[in-house]
Amino acid sequence: MTTSADLDPAGIAALLHDVRSSAARLAAGLDALTDVTAREPSVLPGWSRGHVITHLARSTDVYRWLLALARTGIAPGPRADAATLGHALRQGAGRGAAEPIADLCGSLDRLLDELDEAAAVPADRWPTLVTALAGWRHPAWYTLHRARRELETHHIDLKLGHTSVDWPNGYVTWVLDETIATPAARNFPVARFEATDLDRS
Repeated sequence: MTTSADLDPAGIAALLHDVRSSAARLAAGLDALTDVTAREPSVLPGWSRGHVITHLARSTDVYRWLLALARTGIAPGPRADAATLGHALRQGAGRGAAEPIADLCGSLDRLLDELDEAAAVPADRWPTLVTALAGWRHPAWYTLHRARRELETHHIDLKLGHTSVDWPNGYVTWVLDETIATPAARNFPVARFEATDLDRS
């Protein structure tokens, strides 16, 4: 479960490094795509790889926007709403490989630039509350977790050979704790989970 330990400088530095690593692995995996394979189905029902790439590009823009807001206290330009994001997704679905890949790589580069800026953010800025597009609020540092989860999950959805086996152990541990804590907090019955390879239960 995510705790206040993430607020110390070492925790923030580790999260920043992890997001950078996830972005680098995703960008490297795009090299094999062609115009034909970009239009092929992804893991997500009804979505091509082009859908997923476009979704990733726009989602990455959102996380960068939230981080910049937390860092400066000022909205970095207008924020895309759900309708705008949906339109972008439909437009991106039919494109060949070059344009959506360039779009995503550009978005990832802008995120990395923002992460460089975020490395100098004072510790007292990271608890600043920001609002997700769905309306729920969370501390700015949690944006780093959200960005990493977006990159790692949709990297798998692209069906480019990257699977959950390739996830770093630290990320798997966080995902397990976060996933189990969410239904437990909402009074759903939760069974016992055993992660034998991580020696955790």
